[in-house]
Amino acid sequence: MSRVQNINNIRFSSPITQSKISYEKKPLLNYQYNLSKDTVSFQGKKIEKEDKEIFSCKDNLALAEKVSRESEVELGETISKKFQNGETYVRLKDDVDDKSVFVLNSGNDPVNDNLMEFRQMVDAAKRSGAEKITAILPYLPYSRQDRLSENGESVAAKMVADDIENAGVDKVITFDLHSPQIQGFFDIPLKNLSAGPVFAQYFKQKGDMSEFMVVSPDVGGVKRAENLSKMLGTETAIIHKKRAEHNKAQAVAIIGDVKGKNCILIDDMIDTAGTITEAVKMLKVNGAKDVYICATHGIFSGNAYENIKNCPVKEVVVTDTLPLPENAPKTIKQLSIANLIAEEI
Repeated sequence: MSRVQNINNIRFSSPITQSKISYEKKPLLNYQYNLSKDTVSFQGKKIEKEDKEIFSCKDNLALAEKVSRESEVELGETISKKFQNGETYVRLKDDVDDKSVFVLNSGNDPVNDNLMEFRQMVDAAKRSGAEKITAILPYLPYSRQDRLSENGESVAAKMVADDIENAGVDKVITFDLHSPQIQGFFDIPLKNLSAGPVFAQYFKQKGDMSEFMVVSPDVGGVKRAENLSKMLGTETAIIHKKRAEHNKAQAVAIIGDVKGKNCILIDDMIDTAGTITEAVKMLKVNGAKDVYICATHGIFSGNAYENIKNCPVKEVVVTDTLPLPENAPKTIKQLSIANLIAEEI
């Protein structure tokens, strides 16, 4: 047998017939991921705007329309409905063959129905020949169930991550995950964006930042508070709290002097607003002037609106990762993260 001359073109020669068989080496992957730039290129092909399309589940069409305008990428038309037995039906009306497709789902209530619509939308795009599918999940559903607190529980966040990958998603874009460890639940690229710059731009218009202080409502959110504090040039305080059960916690102490300061309480989400409004009351008792609440995800379930109305908060600032439920109090201000998503697209 003759010696191999080229590792990319392996040749075997028979000593009797001298016939040759050639095996061409082929790449194992059809795309390349650039970790430093967080970009994916498929077989060296650059994806132009006309080769991209956005599709949205029904739960946050308003955000999808903003993203489409900001990015100048077309918002595709879909059919989404329910059969009489409760099953979901989805069809993409636009041709996505060889396109880079972005599917947006906010994880809004009803969460499980919206997740099924999202998965079918991804599956439809994949079966229709989409070259790449990026999931835009501003609020990642089930992200609070990211670890085992008691025996017999499910790590639902990991289960949802697996479902997203198995549906055919190539990349995920999300905002302010409940905990950084969730990124490790995915084996595909995940971009965890921060709404911090949006909040910083908004609060800088409130006046002299030397009169403000950023406050973390618990020890787990200190990093988030410190990041906003750096953007605004303020000091940071921390509230220590004890959690008795789901959606119920009690603020017990403040680390830092908030007397005479305008305080900005920052968290990743507001659900029933019970804990965060108790923190507002504690800050006021300890001499704080105006108290603001800001959170990326405004879930506002249960008696959240009532809790907000009954606490001395100056303003509650959230983003549009989730649409506001009806009859929102006037103290709630919603900012858009559409331009941040558009930049990624």
